[in-house]
Amino acid sequence: MMYKRHNSMSAVGSSGLPLTSPHKDSFTIRRPVQPSRRVSASTVLFICAVAALGSAGLTTFVLNARHGSVVGEIQERRRVEKTRLIEDLETSRKRQLTAHENVDSCKEGVERFKHRLDETEIRLEEARARVKADSEAAEASDQEIQNLNDEILALRQSKEENTEVGENSEVVEKMKEENEAHLKKLHIIQDQIGLISRREAVRRFGKGPHQVKILLDFPPEPALIAPDGTTPNFFVIEMASLDQMPHSVYLFLSMIEAGLWNGSSFMRKANHVLQASPRPYYKNAGQNVHQKFLDFGVHRVAFQEYSSQFPHKKYTVGFSGRPGGPDFYINRVDNTNNHGPGGQTKYEKAHEADPCFAKIVDGIDTIERMSTMPILPGAFKEMEKFVGILDAYILPSHELVDNNDPVTSIH
Repeated sequence: MMYKRHNSMSAVGSSGLPLTSPHKDSFTIRRPVQPSRRVSASTVLFICAVAALGSAGLTTFVLNARHGSVVGEIQERRRVEKTRLIEDLETSRKRQLTAHENVDSCKEGVERFKHRLDETEIRLEEARARVKADSEAAEASDQEIQNLNDEILALRQSKEENTEVGENSEVVEKMKEENEAHLKKLHIIQDQIGLISRREAVRRFGKGPHQVKILLDFPPEPALIAPDGTTPNFFVIEMASLDQMPHSVYLFLSMIEAGLWNGSSFMRKANHVLQASPRPYYKNAGQNVHQKFLDFGVHRVAFQEYSSQFPHKKYTVGFSGRPGGPDFYINRVDNTNNHGPGGQTKYEKAHEADPCFAKIVDGIDTIERMSTMPILPGAFKEMEKFVGILDAYILPSHELVDNNDPVTSIH
């Protein structure tokens, strides 16, 4: 069989590729080139494992693989947990160290407190010794004052007896001379009492100025308030100079230091004064407050001390009665004439005056609040409910109130 050679066209296969060579006198059949397909090593291993182990082996292989993964996760968790435990242990050690340091600090604080307590006990013993010495000196001074008071009373009785002498001129002249001598001696005694009082005041309370703070306890009903809507409850008084009123100042400071006015009350609201008295109020009703003044022996002045340099101006403080004390009052108005020399005509010695020994330097609003207290019917003007004196004490020097208020100026 003969094949014809076509020069014009090369044979073409079913795939569209040439079946004959383009070169002359040659004929070659070429197969189509297939694309390359590569298989990964892991796939080959897996196929080999399947072939070698069969279905049961394959299951075991998968389980082992999963087991290895789970074990890895567990180990990782244990590692993280171990790290966290180590960190917690370190934190706990630090806290324990801090706790030990705090305990040591507390122990040091306790030791310092014990040391300070020992020092306080020593100072307390020293203070008790000083108080005992002051008490003994005060008893001696009180005895000396009592002796002078007895002599004053004797002189007063002698003076009263002399006034009953008849009209005999010679006797009258003689009695006048005796009276003048007695009065002179009486003034000497009064001056001596003033000197003793001044000396004891300086020794016990210092040279001054001396200020006393008084805390009040207003009754709960009615709910009284000050005119400006506030509820002030204290005021401060400053004593007169020891050169002006030594005896009255010393007496009042002694009362305050002994705490005698604590538990007493303001019980009278007259038009011209607010009066305090050793009488109980609603919190201690029924108590005999006056008895402690008598027991302490400082309930009255030895004589009606008065200084024209410290008159009964508004918001000054004076002793009430003859002899004055323990009651004291706050002047709501200028009572220079009414309570000064010759102003109290109801008393036998009309020429005498009420001792004026202090002035208010702070707490005018409290005084105005107390002035709103309702009173009972009658001329005495007693309050319906007393205003209690909760506490009264001498201010230390670093707590003194500045005395520049023009309202409380005496001069």
